Amino acid sequence: YGGNLKSGEHILGRFDPCNGYNWNRLYHWNPHCVENFVEKNQDLEWPELKLAFKDHLQEEILSALNQKQTLGQSYGKELCLYLQKWAHQADCVLDLHTGPISAHHLYAPVSAQESSTYFNIPYVLLIPMEFAGALDEATFMPWWHLKETFKKVTNRDIPMDFEGYTVELGSEAQVDFTQAQKDVESLLSYFNHKGVIKTKVEYRLEMERLGCYLKDYISIFAKEAGLLEYQDVLGKKVKAQDILGKLLDFSKVTDQDHIEDAIIHITSPTDGVVICHPPISTIHQGEELFKIFSKTFVL
Repeated sequence: YGGNLKSGEHILGRFDPCNGYNWNRLYHWNPHCVENFVEKNQDLEWPELKLAFKDHLQEEILSALNQKQTLGQSYGKELCLYLQKWAHQADCVLDLHTGPISAHHLYAPVSAQESSTYFNIPYVLLIPMEFAGALDEATFMPWWHLKETFKKVTNRDIPMDFEGYTVELGSEAQVDFTQAQKDVESLLSYFNHKGVIKTKVEYRLEMERLGCYLKDYISIFAKEAGLLEYQDVLGKKVKAQDILGKLLDFSKVTDQDHIEDAIIHITSPTDGVVICHPPISTIHQGEELFKIFSKTFVL
């Protein structure tokens, strides 16, 4: 739905044009539902417990959907609840995304750091076990809290038998069939690791995989408006003070002989990897320009 909404040639994408809500931040999470479940199901063995918890999560979503009968429900919220209802039936959830102009990267919970290396994706953003409204968080958070609550209440250690990821497959509104085949093989590599499929083909590639914690994922914003010429840095390692782009600030143009004086170099504040930047070069003051993995480490 978001992809079909356009203003001229531009896709509105993840924002509802009616109210500004982000389609990707409307998912449901109620931590009390885990506490209530543990109180009533402490003695179940893991296979039964796992199935019972999935049923419990389904009931929680149905309860949230039924709120529509009294208070009504925004269209985006209802769409998210139905997606979440289906997702709660699974053992792993992959939310496939594209960025603006973006390198391939992966959002992975810190609990799944080891499994994240089975995607053929070079950059992994490790996110804390917290909820910020996204689908991957809404699906792995209940299982993490189930594990933590069991440990706290019963001193019983149960598996973290669920994984959820946001898989960023490059730039939005662009198709490359050769790269798409590689993306399929990346997903097959993960599915093979998790036992979803069994194949003799080794899809996992030997490659350097770099991790970055969410707190070290930094954004650079435009200090002035103008026209931005991007340098060839997307998906590449940069050093502090490397030039990422050159911004022509029209307010500083005096005459044709001093155009260079109006060009501002946008530099990296740190060593890292450039993950994404906007798809257009007309920039307004305060616009987010670059996102960078800093303090990276080998996974």
